Amino acid sequence: MKSTQFYALTIIAMFLYVFLFNFKTATANPASKIAFEQHINDLYFQCDLKNNAIDKQLFRHTMIGYYNLLAANKIKSEKRIISIVDFRKPSDQQRFYVIDLDQKKVLYQTLVSHGENTGLLYARYFSNKTDSFQSSLGWFLTAESYRNTANGYGMRLDGLEKGYNDKARSRNIVVHAAPYVSETYIQWHGSLGRSQGCPTLPEDKNEEIINLIKGGTCFFQYYDDLEYLNKSKFMSSETAANYFVNMETETNSQPNSQPKTQNPQPKQQPTKIKPWLLPRPRITPIPRPRVKGRILLGLQ
Repeated sequence: MKSTQFYALTIIAMFLYVFLFNFKTATANPASKIAFEQHINDLYFQCDLKNNAIDKQLFRHTMIGYYNLLAANKIKSEKRIISIVDFRKPSDQQRFYVIDLDQKKVLYQTLVSHGENTGLLYARYFSNKTDSFQSSLGWFLTAESYRNTANGYGMRLDGLEKGYNDKARSRNIVVHAAPYVSETYIQWHGSLGRSQGCPTLPEDKNEEIINLIKGGTCFFQYYDDLEYLNKSKFMSSETAANYFVNMETETNSQPNSQPKTQNPQPKQQPTKIKPWLLPRPRITPIPRPRVKGRILLGLQ
């Protein structure tokens, strides 16, 4: 009996230890959360994203995922460039963005298609299955470029999220151009043409965009899917906040690190004034005592 109780207590103690340890390491303290949210807010305005039709909700999810990828050591490129497909918007709107976090600007905003079975004008259905002809959600890494006779210049994608997009390479999900991605096509048909699940770009921008983002940068296909947002291992705001604060702490603790000033002010030299330009001192005359005859009144 005693051994059974001891065994049960041991199991409970181990469970509590694992739970509390995971809770401690996964949960960000309030100060970290505030600092991280302030960073997102500042970056949103510095990149002028509002004028490029990127809302704060989308950018917040993007930055949470980006810092989760950094924490998991998934990002392979030194270029701090993120590509975003906003599948909440209809295909007749420019919903593909390339953001440079170092330059703090949107480099590209253009059209992008979705999969044939994902929807007509709006994207509604997403899949990771082969031959589904649907787009996939989540985070990808851009890979190598190629050129063939089927769709010209393209770029392969490696899906990072199991169950959501990890079959991207086997499904041959790539970035490429197509004539059905253009304003002219929209005018004739009311929406873009659809692919077999690939994010397809306009022919006049495809090659220059691929050359910029290929080789291990982040590629995010987003939709307001609560199941994905709750289950994705790269959508933890706590992990993102902790990593951001730790990174900032390490950067500031560098012995040779100096605080960056965008517009350093030159040291002002003291102005030399020529002596003859100095104002002459004012001399107040001393009043003379009144004299009565030869006797000073002050001595009477």
